[in-house]
Amino acid sequence: MSEVPFFFPSNGFNLFGVMHTPQAARRRTAFLFCPPFGEEMLWTRLVYVNFARELAQRGHPVLRFDYRGTGDSDGDFEDSTVETYLADIRCALGVLAEKAGPVSHNGLLGLRFGATLAALMAEAVPAVRRLVLWSPIVNGAAYMQELLRVNLATQLAVFKEVRENREALIQAMVEGKPANVDGYEITGAMFEQASSIDLLEGPKRSEVNCLIVQIAPKPQPAVQKEVAKLCSLYRAGQSTVSIEEPFWKEIRTVYARAGRLYQDTLNWLERCENEM
Repeated sequence: MSEVPFFFPSNGFNLFGVMHTPQAARRRTAFLFCPPFGEEMLWTRLVYVNFARELAQRGHPVLRFDYRGTGDSDGDFEDSTVETYLADIRCALGVLAEKAGPVSHNGLLGLRFGATLAALMAEAVPAVRRLVLWSPIVNGAAYMQELLRVNLATQLAVFKEVRENREALIQAMVEGKPANVDGYEITGAMFEQASSIDLLEGPKRSEVNCLIVQIAPKPQPAVQKEVAKLCSLYRAGQSTVSIEEPFWKEIRTVYARAGRLYQDTLNWLERCENEM
């Protein structure tokens, strides 16, 4: 297996990527990894790296990359929107197709909001035939409210009071002042576009084989119900629960690997490959 870092152009920006290429040429699914949003991207980087290596060792080419304004890519985070992220994913899929060589299928894998973006892109690109959604954000409006609560908690920690409530933060974003969440500036455009997302709207493309994984220390019935509803929208959808800590945020255990999650995903993928 080889790992080659490089930059590639996307709509006037140079994006950073790492291509994981298997040693032996095998016609297996090639995957593009879609990172989660903001601080969660940093906490999950090792889990992504190690799973990319695991897939490559099994014959699957993998491309990891940073959206514009994140990681080592060009641009400013506050200029990012859902539209720019989707444009970067579409461009990265083209790069993956060029570098992976002959493969059986193209696939997308994402975690949290990265999974949400992967699900949206799978609907727009017929070449995507495998879709892995790790704890996807199903409702964008609820997720944006969750991020605003982080801002409120920071205000309490710093000022011992909430100086701008959620309504004030939203109004400020509408007027052009970003809301800071863990050091990341969320603009009105990002807030509005993300808030409009609802993955439970309508059936999905029938050609997509989809795995949806609920990642949690123990099963959560409310989340399982939501995941089951999303899964039912895919003709070839499967859902499961992987017992892991929420490694996309600061927790006591440092996650370099997510063994149960890896195995659940690999088991599903192997069944898909054998059904070809």
